[in-house]
Amino acid sequence: MAERPKHTCIEDMPSSVVERYKWAIREIRKAYPRKKTITVLDIAAGSGSCSLLMAKQGFHVHAVDNSIKAKQLFDNYYKHPLVRFELADVMDFEPVIRGYDVMVSLESIEHLEDDYAFIQKIKDCAPLWIISVPNETKIPFKSKSTKYHKRHYTKDQLSDLLPDGKRTWYTQLNKTRRAEMIPMDEVEGRTLGVVLERGPIFNV
Repeated sequence: MAERPKHTCIEDMPSSVVERYKWAIREIRKAYPRKKTITVLDIAAGSGSCSLLMAKQGFHVHAVDNSIKAKQLFDNYYKHPLVRFELADVMDFEPVIRGYDVMVSLESIEHLEDDYAFIQKIKDCAPLWIISVPNETKIPFKSKSTKYHKRHYTKDQLSDLLPDGKRTWYTQLNKTRRAEMIPMDEVEGRTLGVVLERGPIFNV
């Protein structure tokens, strides 16, 4: 029997990754406590393993990733009737304007050559955004040690990049509390997270 690829079960995935998606699920439930059908755009979804976590909550997920290997893992391990996986570069796919309740982008925009162009591309797709990025204050960007990253962000840099809206900030310490995302009050961890409300949230 062929050896199972690494991280093909949720239990095998790094706790920091799973906890970020659990945080996203909590925030979505908080924003939409009564909405029966919640549509989520999951940017740079990888294999779709965490899109599956959201689908198991009843969310309808449009997952986008440009990796053929990720698509193969999705087809083999993570398919779900509520997940539509699109094999596409996040800069090339066409988001449905005002077509989603939530846009989720976890540890993805730091990989993009032009993060501003991407933000402009998706700015009208959803009233609720949930984003996380590496924290430059705690993990300084070094091109040699972060091969696939183009940059990291301070809180101010991420805030300047994002469009207008109500912001609620979170952080992930990674070494305590099982890596869960917590409100960013006086402490900053290795990950910055923000919940951005861009418009009216309708629970119907």
